[in-house]
Amino acid sequence: MFSQGIPEGTRNTVMFAAAVGAKKEQPDTWKQRLEEINNKFGTPPLPASEIVTIQSQHEKKEYGFPCEQEPLKSFCNKALCKTKSCGIGSHVQHVEITGLCVVKSEPPVWFCDVGGQRVELTTDDLQTPQRFQKACMEQIHIMPPMMKIADWQQVVSLLMEDMSEIDVPEELTYKGQFMDLLEAFCDGRVQAQSFEEISLGKPYTDEEEGLTYFRLEALLKFLRNQKFDSYSRGQIQERLKELNDNATANGQKKFKTTKGDWKNARVWWVPAFNTEVQVPSIEVESEVPF
Repeated sequence: MFSQGIPEGTRNTVMFAAAVGAKKEQPDTWKQRLEEINNKFGTPPLPASEIVTIQSQHEKKEYGFPCEQEPLKSFCNKALCKTKSCGIGSHVQHVEITGLCVVKSEPPVWFCDVGGQRVELTTDDLQTPQRFQKACMEQIHIMPPMMKIADWQQVVSLLMEDMSEIDVPEELTYKGQFMDLLEAFCDGRVQAQSFEEISLGKPYTDEEEGLTYFRLEALLKFLRNQKFDSYSRGQIQERLKELNDNATANGQKKFKTTKGDWKNARVWWVPAFNTEVQVPSIEVESEVPF
């Protein structure tokens, strides 16, 4: 409001509110601070006699901001005000909340400055006032006042408008974790020596086709054993399709059994992982000189 100019006919209301703020900001020198505000932003400044009247009123009584009066009402943002050191509710143990940033891992990790100290949060912590309060108590030993859920949502929305985002390596995402586990499943110790063994839950790699075949249930069981439960069945299927350039990643595969019979099996497949390492030969002398 000061940057735009105090609307005509509202200087008394604005300076009354400025006195409230000045007492919060500078309890010992608030009168001088009010005079500075009047001289700097008043257009024109209020006469000295009227400023003295406002100062006398505030000496006798503690007032709150007249937020419901114009022109203050048009500029008021109560949720944001509650996060400021001289805002409403600052008579309670107040801490300013700033500097929100998110590490784009999965799940994401959030950080913000609470009273100048860094606090680490989960998404649930940031979404819920009570959980946010608990995180502050545990990490920085401060108990911020509890906000109503609607006010808290406004505060977080404002913080997110200017938040920083920090990228992370793919292995810190669910997709990266899934890819590492899929490769371990396809190239692990338990591999089928023939297509027929797929029915036993083993993956089979056809080197000529450059594909690894497997039963989806076998992969799901492997992921469960590895405590990976971040993907639903549908998400796993989408990842497998992506590996095949979004083409078909499953179907019936005809194979010949060890008895010479032909059978069909419903399987999934992904491009084979190239895990073979060519180790160069090392020449060793027949005699070691001393």
